[in-house]
Amino acid sequence: MKVLAALARNTVLQAIRLRAVAFVGLLTLALFPFILLHLKSTGSPKAELQVLLTYSIGFISFVLSLLTIFLATWSLCGEIQDRQIFILDTKPVHRWQILLGKWAGILLLDTAILAAMAGFTYALIRWIEGRASPRDRQQIWDELLVGRKGVRPTLPDLSAQVREEYEKRKVEGALPEGAAEENVLLQIRREVYQRQETVPPRMTKTWEFRDLPRPDDIMARRPLALRFKLYTSNPVAKRHIKGKWRIWARYGNTQFQVPPGKTPAGAFQEITLPAGVLPQEGKLLVAFTNLETSDEPAVFPLSDGIELLYPTLSFQQNFLHGCALILVRIGFLAALGIAASTLLTFPMAMTVTLTGWLLCSVAGYMLEVADYPLLVNIYSSRRAEGPDWIDNLFRLYLKTLFSIAPNFSYYNPVTRLVDGREVGFPLVGAGLVFLLSLRGGVLAVLGGILFQQRELAKLAR
Repeated sequence: MKVLAALARNTVLQAIRLRAVAFVGLLTLALFPFILLHLKSTGSPKAELQVLLTYSIGFISFVLSLLTIFLATWSLCGEIQDRQIFILDTKPVHRWQILLGKWAGILLLDTAILAAMAGFTYALIRWIEGRASPRDRQQIWDELLVGRKGVRPTLPDLSAQVREEYEKRKVEGALPEGAAEENVLLQIRREVYQRQETVPPRMTKTWEFRDLPRPDDIMARRPLALRFKLYTSNPVAKRHIKGKWRIWARYGNTQFQVPPGKTPAGAFQEITLPAGVLPQEGKLLVAFTNLETSDEPAVFPLSDGIELLYPTLSFQQNFLHGCALILVRIGFLAALGIAASTLLTFPMAMTVTLTGWLLCSVAGYMLEVADYPLLVNIYSSRRAEGPDWIDNLFRLYLKTLFSIAPNFSYYNPVTRLVDGREVGFPLVGAGLVFLLSLRGGVLAVLGGILFQQRELAKLAR
């Protein structure tokens, strides 16, 4: 431990002695408060805090990532280039200890910078909250400065409805001629899902929530929320839908009703609910009645149209967990940079690590893209045949590549903190195990093997 502590301390001092790094670090720490204090929002204090959280946490993560990539690649490459590594190599220090000590030193420096920037962000959040009106402050506490879990309504088995509709059309001879079964089922599936999402005018739709939280899972004296987002038949048009909500337990006497009102389309809205509306046992039913006198339907997407949120963590816990997630990602980048520097020169190691960072940042998006046909068939006569083998091969390549790269967006705390979502310990633990320990550990072992076999007197290529 003494050897690792000495190596980590030496890495921190080495980073401080780099004038460029010291200048950028001090400039960032000086400009960060100035940037946050001049962020403007035309909305409510809640919107102002959401903007603050988005830019501050995003900026912290971006700066620390760049700093870590530079230090992780330069720390070892610089010592090899300046021949300082020979001093360590002649001492009774294992080479794996050199790599681990440098990783620990970089993470220690990142932790200090993160603590300073995150501490200022937290203080600014509390200051903005304190000068808000009592009504706005209550909204901030209920919807933003909290960690909440979500429960989605139970959906019927739509796959059975899709197959039933397909067989019905087949018997009636209503299937398009020459169309592949896969494409027809896909079209019917879209129609069935669209019917499930739509509430026609002067009609009522009811959702059933079954997997309800226990009373012990909910923070005391904190309300629940019904979060929803609806669209009109024209998603681009900014319209309002008039409707009313009713919430009640199937086996209970508690009811909660919202007076009729207009809801803007295309934006998330929340209805605050008392904790007593949840039944001890049974199911919770939520009904929406479309009161539009026109023929305008209300469309609730199945993916995120409606959700029941309940508080589980305080904002302090949530914020600390978010900072821990940032450190987990930074730790992986440090392992990647050090592993690259065991074999490559500084420019090449920097390029490889930056490329890895980019792949990790877009992995989640690219995996979603790979689920859909990517190549458009230019022959109209073959459109019903679906994607050809080239398209399937390309999608398989994308899925393989971006399954290997860690999905940084999954471990991104920004979206959760901005929506008042829980950044729970299971998520942080998953990051520690699957991102840092397993994938980062593989990089560390690979880097250790390469560094152990490397002839240091030989120029790296």
